[in-house]
Amino acid sequence: MDPNISGTFCTPYASGGVKSQRVVALDLSDETHGNAVGMGSADLITRRLFNKADLEKTYPNAITSTVVNNVMIPMILKSDKEAIQAAIKDL
Repeated sequence: MDPNISGTFCTPYASGGVKSQRVVALDLSDETHGNAVGMGSADLITRRLFNKADLEKTYPNAITSTVVNNVMIPMILKSDKEAIQAAIKDL
């Protein structure tokens, strides 16, 4: 969840990027090894992403950075389709 791409900065000390109305995170890449820092910047996530999130790896990164809202858990939807539909309907 690069904030320069998503436009969703979790700190008041940074800004820029695109202006998004809703952000949907669909999955974690294998390279994250379950670290889901950034999911808190999404409005909606999929069950697949949530199931891959390893909170024991995620929380220490947030605590170290002192930006804990970046790991809050957004609304969880069953599938990519449902997450995207919910984001569009909510606009």
